[in-house]
Amino acid sequence: METEGAVGSIDAEEGKGASATASDDSGDVILSGSVQAGKKSLLLALTTNGVTVHEVQAGEKVKDSSLNLDLPWCEVITAETSGEGGKSKFSIHFMQYQKDRKLRHKSLTLTSQDIEPRKWADAIQTQCQQVSGRPKNLFVIINPIGGNGKGSQMYHKSVAPMFKLAGCQTTVVETEKSKHALEIGETRDFTGFDGIISVGGDGLYQEILQGYLVQLQKAAGVNLNDIDEEFVKPKIPFCLIPAGSSNGIVRYTNDNVRDAETSALRVIRGETHPTSIITIHEPGKFIGISGLAVGVGAMTDFMKRCDELRWMGKSRYGYGMLRMFVKKKRRFRMQMEYLLDGEPSPIVKTEGAQGDTESLEIKTGWHQHDIDDKPYVGATLSTFSVKDMPECTVIDPFSCSGDLMVDTGCSNMGIIKYALMFEGKKINGPIPNIEFIKGAVGVRFKVIQDPSETDENVSQARAREREMEHYLYVDGEVVQMEGLEVEARLKNDFVSMFGCIASQLRTPQNAS
Repeated sequence: METEGAVGSIDAEEGKGASATASDDSGDVILSGSVQAGKKSLLLALTTNGVTVHEVQAGEKVKDSSLNLDLPWCEVITAETSGEGGKSKFSIHFMQYQKDRKLRHKSLTLTSQDIEPRKWADAIQTQCQQVSGRPKNLFVIINPIGGNGKGSQMYHKSVAPMFKLAGCQTTVVETEKSKHALEIGETRDFTGFDGIISVGGDGLYQEILQGYLVQLQKAAGVNLNDIDEEFVKPKIPFCLIPAGSSNGIVRYTNDNVRDAETSALRVIRGETHPTSIITIHEPGKFIGISGLAVGVGAMTDFMKRCDELRWMGKSRYGYGMLRMFVKKKRRFRMQMEYLLDGEPSPIVKTEGAQGDTESLEIKTGWHQHDIDDKPYVGATLSTFSVKDMPECTVIDPFSCSGDLMVDTGCSNMGIIKYALMFEGKKINGPIPNIEFIKGAVGVRFKVIQDPSETDENVSQARAREREMEHYLYVDGEVVQMEGLEVEARLKNDFVSMFGCIASQLRTPQNAS
């Protein structure tokens, strides 16, 4: 077992006996006594705040023992008894942080002479059942072909045992066809569940969330096609267990960690934070939602090509990136407006020139993006904010505004820097031809095509470019539009996610 040294909170002389009512900075003592781990003598104390374990030698606590623990209840999973021949033992199961910020399941097996092991286990289980936010009934949806076809196997081997150990009941459904998660989200009755767990990539999470949101809006009589409608928020928190080719959401909501066991233990820990989503509309028509980012241009081209090369597996992304470096990037004309955080956007309708028709809708707070008639290469609105820290870059998915990234001709080196930034690397100085508009909560894209062009009078390459102008990038997937105009709006603090605040952003107020 691997443990880190911890500062003790219960004195050795408090140790013997059953329960106590004394209180100190560690909370009220529930149960304390002497226990053994092999030949080691330990002092174990359960308080209202958590579990402390200290090795004791000659009546004195050993400060740097690997057996010392100081665990809040949210990091204790459960306890169980074991043993044979009348020599009973009990084991404490808990989660422990690693140096790479991953969480790992650990256990400590103990024997007790003063207090029955069953009493220890019962006391620990009682406190674990009272952990705030810890779910008891989970709906799990799995993309069985995710993770190179190992999504289902990974869940049953690495995740399901954690949920069972914590006493979480699970209902498990595997998708059977394209858009099946969307269908499940729209039709499934989620009453009684206190967590929806998506085992796959960003696309599976986006589908199940979108389906559930559509179900909620229809039940509440919300007009999905009206972008200014106030959407009903889901009350059930979500979690993404990484088992797909695209796992940006799970990384950013788990301190830049992409790891199935860590995500499962985050659910058991019960810590949730509100995240934002983006609603996407063509004029008068709801297209869908995004949990990560929506955009046009370069990322759409990249993902469309990768989607056509799925037979290559994960290697298609490396090939797609190389291809993007060597080929000339598609450029296009576009009118773009953006809405900044905190600015009102009421609809103001004006009459037409003759005073008898309505010709224009103006929303105050919107800004026209101007690049002096240059063509665009791409533009993306994200649900997260990129924060520049002294030694690294941090992606904050729990901010109340997003970033709008505009590309007007970034070089290949700039693309590499941009990618490294999202891996947490420190980037010094601006990236040429990349503009970040901070605090963006809305964007309108309107691609402008040359009216003299048709698919019949242009080259095959240009016809392909014109076709691509009808596509959007949404959370690692490509979505086709009917027209050339789309509006995306950020809805802040909309859905709760199991996860944690990035370590670089934690303060005494939000630290867990």
